[in-house]
Amino acid sequence: MRAPTPLRELVGACSALPSGITHREALTCAEAQEPQRQHRIAEMVGVRPH
Repeated sequence: MRAPTPLRELVGACSALPSGITHREALTCAEAQEPQRQHRIAEMVGVRPH
Protein backbone atom coordinates (compact mmCIF):
# COMPACT_ATOMS: atom_id res chain seq x y z
CA MET A 1 0.00 0.00 0.00
CA ARG A 2 1.39 3.41 -0.87
CA ALA A 3 0.49 6.88 0.25
CA PRO A 4 -1.39 8.96 -2.33
CA THR A 5 0.82 11.42 -4.16
CA PRO A 6 0.01 15.05 -3.32
CA LEU A 7 -1.75 16.78 -6.20
CA ARG A 8 0.88 19.52 -6.11
CA GLU A 9 3.56 16.91 -6.85
CA LEU A 10 1.52 15.34 -9.64
CA VAL A 11 1.04 18.67 -11.39
CA GLY A 12 4.72 19.48 -10.82
CA ALA A 13 5.66 16.33 -12.75
CA CYS A 14 4.13 17.96 -15.83
CA SER A 15 5.74 21.37 -15.46
CA ALA A 16 7.45 20.89 -18.84
CA LEU A 17 4.06 21.27 -20.54
CA PRO A 18 2.72 24.69 -21.56
CA SER A 19 1.37 26.66 -18.63
CA GLY A 20 -2.08 26.80 -20.23
CA ILE A 21 -2.92 23.16 -19.55
CA THR A 22 -6.11 22.34 -17.71
CA HIS A 23 -6.33 20.62 -14.36
CA ARG A 24 -7.56 17.44 -16.06
CA GLU A 25 -4.68 17.43 -18.55
CA ALA A 26 -2.21 17.77 -15.70
CA LEU A 27 -3.77 14.79 -13.92
CA THR A 28 -3.75 12.73 -17.11
CA CYS A 29 -0.07 13.49 -17.62
CA ALA A 30 0.73 12.59 -14.02
CA GLU A 31 -1.20 9.33 -14.30
CA ALA A 32 0.75 8.45 -17.43
CA GLN A 33 4.01 8.99 -15.55
CA GLU A 34 2.94 7.06 -12.44
CA PRO A 35 4.09 3.56 -13.62
CA GLN A 36 7.51 4.98 -14.49
CA ARG A 37 7.76 6.62 -11.07
CA GLN A 38 6.84 3.37 -9.30
CA HIS A 39 9.43 1.52 -11.38
CA ARG A 40 12.17 3.99 -10.39
CA ILE A 41 11.19 3.74 -6.72
CA ALA A 42 11.24 -0.06 -6.94
CA GLU A 43 14.74 0.03 -8.46
CA MET A 44 15.95 2.42 -5.74
CA VAL A 45 14.91 0.01 -3.00
CA GLY A 46 16.34 -2.93 -4.91
CA VAL A 47 13.05 -4.58 -5.87
CA ARG A 48 12.60 -5.95 -9.37
CA PRO A 49 9.01 -5.34 -10.50
CA HIS A 50 7.46 -8.32 -12.29
